[in-house]
Amino acid sequence: IDNKAPDLRPAPPHQIYFCQSVGTEDVFLGTSEKSPASLDCSHCVIKVHFKGCSIKDIELDVSANALVAESREHILSLGLPVPVIEGCGSAKW
Repeated sequence: IDNKAPDLRPAPPHQIYFCQSVGTEDVFLGTSEKSPASLDCSHCVIKVHFKGCSIKDIELDVSANALVAESREHILSLGLPVPVIEGCGSAKW
């Protein structure tokens, strides 16, 4: 039994962008059968805004299926739509 109290900090403002790698055959010919749907995305970009925080105030944990970013005032816990491939992700501040 997990007796841990729920974390009631609000989520910081954030956006999720689903991206595709497309070539000329996709743009001009449409021969690759990719659609604009998020189902055909090859990667995603998650932007999280911790207003008033410096990098030393933020903790980031990325696992295969989840992202947790937190500061003293906010916490963001997201399930990821596709598994993270270890060594292929990056974080920028």
